[in-house]
Order: sequence, then C-alpha cells, then structure tokens
Amino acid sequence: MKTVTHGSASAPFLSTKTLLQLSRDEDKRYPLAAPVLRENFYMDDFLSGASSLMEAKALKNLSGILEKEGMQLHKWGSSHPELASNIIGDYEFENTIETKTLGVP
Repeated sequence: MKTVTHGSASAPFLSTKTLLQLSRDEDKRYPLAAPVLRENFYMDDFLSGASSLMEAKALKNLSGILEKEGMQLHKWGSSHPELASNIIGDYEFENTIETKTLGVP
C-alpha cells in the first residue's frame, strides 16, 4: 500500500510517521527545511515562519521534499511579494487576507 487511507484508525499515526521519517531522510540535503517536517505540522497543515527572506526561501524547499515522496503542498501564504507570487504545480501560492488552519480562520 502506497497511500494513507484517510478515515482509517491508523491514518493519523501513518501520516505523522511519514513526515517524521521523511524529515530524517532529508535532513542532510535540506538542513533548514527538514526540521519543520518534525516540528511545524498540525494534522495536515504546515504552520511556520521565518526571520529572514533567505530562511523563508529555504523553507520553500519543503515543497520539493514532499513532492519527492508523492505529496503536495497545496497552500502557501506569505507577506513578502517574492514568496507570495510563486506557482508550484496547479496551486497558486498567493498572499490572502484570511488564512485558515483546519478550516478555522
């Protein structure tokens, strides 16, 4: 089985374990982005920030790590125009007025 069946009893554990293992596997290649896989996900939402533009760009490598394993980062919000205007896959990451986590504004 190569996917996590959401709604099953083991889905939360499998999703979390996948992110933890992926962060360990990619720690050397993505030293800034890999730790956020361990520390900055709540359910399926990635919540983080950066204190510099360079650090924020490094965090965008997170999408590359996830894509490598067949996962996609669907939403991205940023207050910096250089980061907010990028398009990855079919999803436009734009600066929105309201950002929701788990459907709650």
